[in-house]
Amino acid sequence: MRRYGMVLVAFLLLALPAPALAAIGDENADPGDETGSWYGYVEDAVLLSFAEGFPAAAARRAFAAANGLEEVSFTPLSHFFRFRITDGQPPDRVVEALRSNPAIALVTKIARGRWDYVPPDPLYVNQWYLPKVRMPQAWDLAAGGSTSYIALVDSGVQTSPSNHPDLGVIAGKNFVTGTSNVNDVYGHGTRVAGIMAAFTGATNGSIGIAGINYAAPILVAKIGDSAPDIDAAAAGIEYAVQRGASAINASFGFRGLSSSEREVLRQAVVAAWNAGQPVVAAAGNDGTSFVGLYPAAFTKVITVGASTKSDVRWVYSNYGDASVPLYPNLVAPGVEMCTTKTASGYDCAPGPDGTSFAAPMVTGTIGLMRKLYPGIGSLAIVDRLEDSADHVGGYSYTGSLCDGRGISVYMGCGRLDAYGAIN
Repeated sequence: MRRYGMVLVAFLLLALPAPALAAIGDENADPGDETGSWYGYVEDAVLLSFAEGFPAAAARRAFAAANGLEEVSFTPLSHFFRFRITDGQPPDRVVEALRSNPAIALVTKIARGRWDYVPPDPLYVNQWYLPKVRMPQAWDLAAGGSTSYIALVDSGVQTSPSNHPDLGVIAGKNFVTGTSNVNDVYGHGTRVAGIMAAFTGATNGSIGIAGINYAAPILVAKIGDSAPDIDAAAAGIEYAVQRGASAINASFGFRGLSSSEREVLRQAVVAAWNAGQPVVAAAGNDGTSFVGLYPAAFTKVITVGASTKSDVRWVYSNYGDASVPLYPNLVAPGVEMCTTKTASGYDCAPGPDGTSFAAPMVTGTIGLMRKLYPGIGSLAIVDRLEDSADHVGGYSYTGSLCDGRGISVYMGCGRLDAYGAIN
């Protein structure tokens, strides 16, 4: 017992100083710490070990009381002690103050880890693009995402002779015929829907693929078969706004529009933006600038290009024009996708290519975001997507956009990082 008495004196003499007026900044005091934890830290506790090994309980209590701490637990063999911070100081400051205490062998913040949710769906092995954007980590935070509608403005979704078993179509409207028949005879919408919101987990997780916002029912606005009509597209977007969709996918485009024709579509996307339900628009597959392609060229949409397995721009993905200036917001994987198709089937290995399938990657991610931040607005959604996007592909990212990190005419702010966007 007496050997711990000297340790206790050191503890009491080296209590934490009074809080400073500003928080401690850089936490790279330990030269071995190259980066911070990817998944954050426990906000009200620190971990430490004592130079003397395992001090007596009375000595530990005195140390804790002198330093605004309370012992919570310890590891039984290596004797790391977890102390809860009771005086409101941030872990950074506690660690910094205790690091020079000779009675302490090691002190650190408590890093959080993550469970990597791996969907049980048998075709998940073909969905290379989900680990690429850290979707399993995003699911760990947001599970299946918002249970509000996620809107598909497209050629419909398979509903005949029955719903696709991997898709949950709850409501819909056909804006060409004015009926409730949203069955997809062309096949485009069913493919887009699977990437965005196919079932997984407890709901049909034993079949098919994993969708991103897999907890969301799909709100379908059918706007055409082999080609969309512009008035139907505008009406479909506004329908999604009225029904409270968490996000709206628009994997279609119009070129050569007059100013009045553009206005029909512009008013719909502005209404969605102002309602906090932004339209996610595919950048198009012409291998040229998307200037003049709508809705992608509107500023109040989220414009998404397509990237490849090697994190470069897909060769046919449209890009921006710095002279306008007009840029895509970001890119997302859009080649060799694995998704649902009509006749209750799946299109995989290699699967479809196109910005039509990159856009729902972002739309689904917004659905996850809504689970954690239900009231988030359009601009904040865009900021999260842009500021977290990965600068990949070796392109030149210049200027002050994208949180000061620069933007590329080909990649926008970078490739989607779903976990980064919602964390």
